[in-house]
Parts: sequence; C-alpha cells; structure tokens
Amino acid sequence: GGALASKIRLSGYPVTSFRGEGLTGPVTELYILCRRRDLNCILKSIREVEPDIFFVTEPVGLMRKVGSHP
Repeated sequence: GGALASKIRLSGYPVTSFRGEGLTGPVTELYILCRRRDLNCILKSIREVEPDIFFVTEPVGLMRKVGSHP
C-alpha cells in the first residue's frame, strides 16, 4: 500500500489511499488520478511491485483542483 502509493506519487500522479476489508482480510485501496493514455504505463509499474493487482477504471466527467490558490 504505502510503498506502492509513494512509487506512483514519485512518478507525478496523485494518489489517495484507503484501508478496507476484502473477502480474505484487510486491503489497501489506491485511487490514482491519471489520463487514460497513461494507464498502461502506470499498470506496468504497479505490476512490478504487485503482480496480482486488481483494478477498476472510472471515467472522470469533471475535474477541478481544489485547495490551490493562484
């Protein structure tokens, strides 16, 4: 969870992590914001650390950066 999230962040992608309960016990869920064209590259990098990763993609209708000031 944490090491993988850090690796993705170092690649320039924002990551939010959640702890949850899966079928067989605790899991860490990572929300990664990326462009669709970057997904395969990110998945390749993730699979180097976690080969059996389970992932879901969702389209983003509207995205706005919150909390930043000019």
